[in-house]
Amino acid sequence: MGLGMVALRKKPHYVIVGEVRGKEIRQLFQIALTGHGCVSSIHAPSAQDLLIRLGGDEMGITKTQQASMNYLLNVQKVKTKDGGRIRRKASSLTEVIAESSGPRLCELFRYDPGSESFEPNGIEDVMNNSRCLDYATRFLGIPDVAEDMQRRMVLLQECVDKKAYGIDQMFGVISKYYQAGVP
Repeated sequence: MGLGMVALRKKPHYVIVGEVRGKEIRQLFQIALTGHGCVSSIHAPSAQDLLIRLGGDEMGITKTQQASMNYLLNVQKVKTKDGGRIRRKASSLTEVIAESSGPRLCELFRYDPGSESFEPNGIEDVMNNSRCLDYATRFLGIPDVAEDMQRRMVLLQECVDKKAYGIDQMFGVISKYYQAGVP
């Protein structure tokens, strides 16, 4: 019995795998297709390149399985303006939309290294571009999506301001969000 099947016996909400490189990703997709949330990392230069890599012979993930993904976060090394240091930054967030022909990608955010900011920077643009957001907020019972996203952005900014980069520090800040009675 594989590790993934053993993990399911613990009835987790999410299965988190640090990194997948080969055929072990098939087990992760099998778990996701049972309805469990999964988070993992994999190396690819872009969201489109990731789909190509997943469908290749080494990994063998079908388009139907690929369509079970919701979001792809691309992280890249960029040179910062504060002394030209090289840092890892989230460079884009892409939504995966399931369609009969296979997954379609819709970029929600993109990092602009020149201005060191994300585009679009308005909640309305994100809400208009996302097909999953409306469903997720109805499922979670969030009545005002824009207000909820604004509150989340304030919390993330607080993490940055407090330099809360460790998991314990971030948890301390983010737990305030849930203590406010949010589902």
